[in-house]
Amino acid sequence: MRLRLPCVNRVGLIHDITQCLAKRQVNIVSLEVEQGNVFLECPYLEQEREEALIHALRKIGGVYRVETIALMPSKERTEQLNAILGSVQDGILTVNQDYLLTQCNMAAVRILRLSLASVMGQPIDDSLAGNLFVQETLRTGKSFRNREVFVDSKGGYCIVSTLPLRNRQEEVVGAVAVVRDIREVRELVHKITASRPVTFADIPFTSTAMARVMEQARLYARSDSTVLICGETGTGKELFAGRSTVDRPGLRRLLYRSIARPFPKPCWKASCLAMKRERLPVR
Repeated sequence: MRLRLPCVNRVGLIHDITQCLAKRQVNIVSLEVEQGNVFLECPYLEQEREEALIHALRKIGGVYRVETIALMPSKERTEQLNAILGSVQDGILTVNQDYLLTQCNMAAVRILRLSLASVMGQPIDDSLAGNLFVQETLRTGKSFRNREVFVDSKGGYCIVSTLPLRNRQEEVVGAVAVVRDIREVRELVHKITASRPVTFADIPFTSTAMARVMEQARLYARSDSTVLICGETGTGKELFAGRSTVDRPGLRRLLYRSIARPFPKPCWKASCLAMKRERLPVR
């Protein structure tokens, strides 16, 4: 049984309420107080005892009325928070000052490949805390934004942002980390930019090394031959692949080494990491 008692703010009101319950031998499961309201949770009572208790509570000075409710305020806020965390695609984790994991939504479980039952309420793994900048955020109180990191538990790259949690005295009492799968970020960028035709002229640069790269790329773009672009993650393979196919006349074919989503035809995606050297179409 859960009750809400709209009331005045006066000294001794909670005492009177608890005395009313004790007189009728009714235990208190939980009690919450907010401005202008007292919330009670009691064990289930038979209808006759419940009606008698409600009638007695209404007679307490300062209590305006007694209403039954479905959830206690704290439980309702928890349900709302869980619904919000479950509705977002980004992984969200919160850690307190003792490095205990206090919140972890299903997106974080999926992205980081965690077991929710084994990590909730437990100290966060040192490696994961370091990968996600949680240790640094708790230690320095600084936030980090959109950092690309390699996460050991995932065996891949993520985009991480953190924010310190502070109390009223501005002391750091926890940290929240937002995690995005880098593949999903790339896919979103691709969806936004794929429809816009671009050329090499859209790539800004100032260095002489980049000038040489641009000269080579323009030369290859004029050819109908298959081109293999190799490079580490984040070096811009997809950037040049897109420009090469736009600027290329005739048959436009491109094979690029990447884990990213494929570009619109005629680009071809191939992960050369798993290929044997003798099977590569280009030497």
